[in-house]
Amino acid sequence: MNIKFRIKKRKPLTIIEVMSPYVRLVKDVNRHVLKRKNIYVGSCPWCGKSSLIVYAKNEVFKCHNPDCNKGGNKYNFLMHYKGMSYNEAVDVIKNPRPTKTGD
Repeated sequence: MNIKFRIKKRKPLTIIEVMSPYVRLVKDVNRHVLKRKNIYVGSCPWCGKSSLIVYAKNEVFKCHNPDCNKGGNKYNFLMHYKGMSYNEAVDVIKNPRPTKTGD
């Protein structure tokens, strides 16, 4: 008997899934609704001002406060915010741990 098993590959986390536990992100629907479909805004975790913009389609973030000016991709966010090395950030994003729901 020939039995085949399918192993379901996990998709890597998106930048929104990576940043959401640490930053409250809100979809930007106020300006240019047709052009800005996948843009989220929030408070920057480093400077505290509401100047953080996350471009979901491009998988990048940028703080537009001139004093802060941090930006990058999902790996850079984990490296800056959590103090991880690049290899640790890649491991977290490629192999997300399941989250507990309820008891």
